Amino acid sequence: MMTTSRDVLLWVDTETTAIRPEEGELLEIGMRVTDMTGNPLPGPEGRYSRVIHPTNGIRLTCGTMEPILGMHRDNGLIRESLLSGTGPDETAEDACQWIVDIQTKLDPDRLIIAGTNIQFDIDWITSKLPALADGLNSLTDYHRMDMTALRLALATLGPHQHEHTTHRVDDCLDRDTNEYQQTISILRHTKE
Repeated sequence: MMTTSRDVLLWVDTETTAIRPEEGELLEIGMRVTDMTGNPLPGPEGRYSRVIHPTNGIRLTCGTMEPILGMHRDNGLIRESLLSGTGPDETAEDACQWIVDIQTKLDPDRLIIAGTNIQFDIDWITSKLPALADGLNSLTDYHRMDMTALRLALATLGPHQHEHTTHRVDDCLDRDTNEYQQTISILRHTKE
């Protein structure tokens, strides 16, 4: 896949209360835009994040109570979601408008979705924010850039440390874009 300078990466991350959408709630969504080397594009409009208020509360199951809910209790996301999050419909509409604004401002040849295990995030968005999923399908390229694949490939070269996060979308997206830039640097170095 050949890239041009007019291609843009749309980094996406979600935070949830379960592994599968049918078992939990979507609590937070974040997006960033960078060029193909992972450099942020100028302006605060290149970043988007929203805490989502689950319309039917948060369901507890044996499989999610401690590992996932404990993590999001400790990082404050559950409290923030229940007290001040934006509803799913409003979040989907707002996020779609943000992507349209990015498309209009940047006019990229391709807007390529990127992230860690990105299909996980797409599945959650499709299930919980279907209007946003429609917007992503119509406004982005069909190619995906998955950090998991890059990390696995780098692991074949030797030990690769994966940076841990607070499991909030801004922190995870910072990690992803930083690791992506490091990966690009490694690839450039091996090419020389």
